[in-house]
Amino acid sequence: MIAAAIILALLILLMLTKVGGEFVYEDGKLSIVLSLGLIRYRFKPKGNFDYSILLKFAKMLWHALTRVLKGVVIEDFQLRFIAGSDDPYKTAMLCGYAYSAAGLLAPQLRRFLKVKKSSVQINADYMAEKSVISASLRASILFWKLLIIAGAFARELLHYKHTLKEVAKSTESVAEKKEEESSDNAVAAGA
Repeated sequence: MIAAAIILALLILLMLTKVGGEFVYEDGKLSIVLSLGLIRYRFKPKGNFDYSILLKFAKMLWHALTRVLKGVVIEDFQLRFIAGSDDPYKTAMLCGYAYSAAGLLAPQLRRFLKVKKSSVQINADYMAEKSVISASLRASILFWKLLIIAGAFARELLHYKHTLKEVAKSTESVAEKKEEESSDNAVAAGA
């Protein structure tokens, strides 16, 4: 009886544990720290990180990602953008684009996410040769919400793999039909 109570208490404690992540992008390098309660793991991709892989997964698993966004709490978000270019006109335009994008996106993100603290700094440096961007994000989610999201993620991944198999089968059947038609045409032309 005591063992069952201890196991139940540990499960409840685990379910209420926060799972978090900290993402920092600065000087073209990405640093990621994942945490489960007090346990932290630092991940630094070597070389240039291929962001196209992340975009492919984001498109493929959109439903699971929308569930993630509903459960995530943004603890701290900081973005710093300094527009710079060899042409002052381009610098001013970059700065204006950044201001308008921040003004449009900030209210939309706050509709979907709970943001505790954020800071966005946009400036123009007319003496700089190129623009500089740095960003950091610290977010957390409760473990039990993460388990539900992992289930949705697995379901979406299996659906995606099933779709790929169906596409491969239909491609093979189309190729076989074309091959049969070309052999029938060759037989008819020889007759």
